[in-house]
Amino acid sequence: MLKTWEIIFFFAAAVLTAFVTYKWKELLILGKVTLIIIIVSSSISALTNYIQHRKDRLLEKVNAEFGDLNDPSDAIYPPSFRIGDSGAEFRLIGGVLNFQPFGPLVKLYIKDDHLCVFVIIRDKSGKPIAVIDENIWTLYNSEYEFNYDNTAFELVTPGERKVYFQIQFKNGRAQISGVLLNEKGMGINMYQMPGIDGGFLS
Repeated sequence: MLKTWEIIFFFAAAVLTAFVTYKWKELLILGKVTLIIIIVSSSISALTNYIQHRKDRLLEKVNAEFGDLNDPSDAIYPPSFRIGDSGAEFRLIGGVLNFQPFGPLVKLYIKDDHLCVFVIIRDKSGKPIAVIDENIWTLYNSEYEFNYDNTAFELVTPGERKVYFQIQFKNGRAQISGVLLNEKGMGINMYQMPGIDGGFLS
């Protein structure tokens, strides 16, 4: 994948070459239209590559976050978490939810009394649907929609608005429900049973 500066250089070089190679005033209308189409196509191609490059880099960045907390002070600390509203409470080592053999699936920590989330939400084939990078959403699949506020994040299907992934910060705890999968499409499903106060894994 091209780096950002390579994409910009490629586009600039294409435009400059087009204008230098062809004498604009001497071109017929068909030639001018053709040249404009080439420039527009080059622009679209460069922009598409740039957007894809940024998304690939974001995946790398969030994957790299699944390590120990960088700040050992009391200002940043991992929360406990629950599956939905269940009473079962877990402690996260280094702020990372790590279910073997699936590997790390989400990283959480508290900073200034706010929940900070790092997660790659994937579909059953392991392809990314959305990424949360310290509470900033990037959507990879337009078939899904997301909602968020200062205390909750939610990824839903359009139309039915069925929850695929949800995390809430409640009473100092992170409450998670929904699907968390790795790049092989393997992982866990944390869900609520209707009418039952508790959370379940599958």
